[in-house]
Amino acid sequence: MEFRALGPLEIGPPHRRVRIDAAKHRILLAALLARANEPVPLPDLVEMMWDGQPPGHPRAAVQTYAARLRQALREAGSSAQVLSQGSGYLLAIAEGKTDLGQFAALVEAADTATDPAAEADALRRALALWRGEPFADVPSPVLHREVVPRLREWQLEVLQRRIEADLRLGRHADLVTELRELTDRFPLREKLWLYLMSALHRSGRRAEALEAFRTLHRRLTTELGIEPAAELAELHLAILNGEHVLTGEPTETVQPPGWHPQCRLPSDVDLVGREADVAALLPARLSVISGLPGVGKTALALHLAHRLRPEYPDGQWYVRLGDRAPADLLAELLRTAGTSAFGVAALPDSAHEREGLLRARLADRRILLVLDDATSAGQVMPLLPGTPGCAVIVTSRAPLTGLTVLAGAQPHRLGPLAPRDAARIVPPDVARLCGYLPLALRIAAARGVTAAELARPGRLDQLSTPGEPEISVRAAFAPAYRALPPDQRAALALLGGIPAADFTVDQAEAALGTPAAARLLGGLIASGLLDRDGHRYRLHPLLRLYAAEQSTPDGCPMPRPVLVA
Repeated sequence: MEFRALGPLEIGPPHRRVRIDAAKHRILLAALLARANEPVPLPDLVEMMWDGQPPGHPRAAVQTYAARLRQALREAGSSAQVLSQGSGYLLAIAEGKTDLGQFAALVEAADTATDPAAEADALRRALALWRGEPFADVPSPVLHREVVPRLREWQLEVLQRRIEADLRLGRHADLVTELRELTDRFPLREKLWLYLMSALHRSGRRAEALEAFRTLHRRLTTELGIEPAAELAELHLAILNGEHVLTGEPTETVQPPGWHPQCRLPSDVDLVGREADVAALLPARLSVISGLPGVGKTALALHLAHRLRPEYPDGQWYVRLGDRAPADLLAELLRTAGTSAFGVAALPDSAHEREGLLRARLADRRILLVLDDATSAGQVMPLLPGTPGCAVIVTSRAPLTGLTVLAGAQPHRLGPLAPRDAARIVPPDVARLCGYLPLALRIAAARGVTAAELARPGRLDQLSTPGEPEISVRAAFAPAYRALPPDQRAALALLGGIPAADFTVDQAEAALGTPAAARLLGGLIASGLLDRDGHRYRLHPLLRLYAAEQSTPDGCPMPRPVLVA
């Protein structure tokens, strides 16, 4: 495959990727690749490249970019050719050389399949070609407004076909977790709710199937003022009556299915910087990425996981841990592993038994597991595969030293971006006032915040997304702050009042008014909210602002918290 567009645009085979950095060249290539082997008229190319604001001589400009693109492809050894066609251009390339062409070919193979198993297999292979948002790193608003939505809709239609084929094959238990995630992402897509209700009922989870219908009914009537489609209402009635002839009922007797590789990773992101972090983590089979909220731990973990996908053909799974209990997490992983399809009517009640069952299911498989937002080593240990062919990437605010001690994990503390990398996102003075924290940089870039605005009081107000309070620096820090024990919360709030960039234990004792400062500082380090360099401690500047806010609601001083030595 020479061209991959179902994700960030990639050119060349895996061992020899070619990067085309010039934005206009990438847009031109994307526009031609989206309609490979079809002529693209010059006006369409101009609109795609300049979005209604063309240069003085657009034809000459496109000719120049086309000539340079030809040269770049030639130097890359590509078999593709950029040809003049009337007043426009055409990218001549064999269908098998692009992931778009391979996707179309596999969907066509599913159309002509003679049985549901072959159809499902072809559709699954087609969907595995997707790596995220099509043309994710191509800076063309027109492309993302007109081309990408059509591709995304095509992907969703194929995904629905594959789910329906799996239901016909009796794989309902395997589908429940996936369908829950899909109905969360597409809450008004009624066909997905239909499949979820059917899969739940046929898995013996009738009450959950009925609750799924009630959830959809509330959403449709509240948000759109309409009732669910007749097909859903009929299915709802069939479940109430205990009937067994449901959507996707198997048309033939099938044996319990074998292993079905699944990619459950969220989309990859285009990282800025982090080359050294990626290089340090790629060889590890068990790694722990720790760091401050908003520093980009999840983004780095997902980028690594997408890079490693070819090495783990049995599946790439993502699970968000949060404050969930290991027993619940084990149940989710066992359902993903298809355990219930092998005759297990119900999962064991004991977390210890579930742990053993999961390791047995993953034995000798090559699975990549991303465990996001872990709270402790004890939460992670039961989820680890028992054989060496798997890899696990863990993210956590805390360093989870227990995983290093007990399981040989490679720890990696992720810090803010280097100033030179941050300056690729926002101007240097804005980057400095954002503390080089990736989340703050992205918000500042999206809002167009200036250094003058950030220098005024209320900096955290500027680093939030209007109308979406959950996308803000405050919202990133809040869960970590609330998770602290009361004495550490009080200590962090008081440490926010220290104006210096860093401080000693003695300065902390003076600010906290207690000889227990060293213990409290150690607790904050273990929670991932405080860094230590020798004898000096440092709070990230934005966290210091947030901490200071916690000590004075609405600007009214609070009594000093009682800190027990």
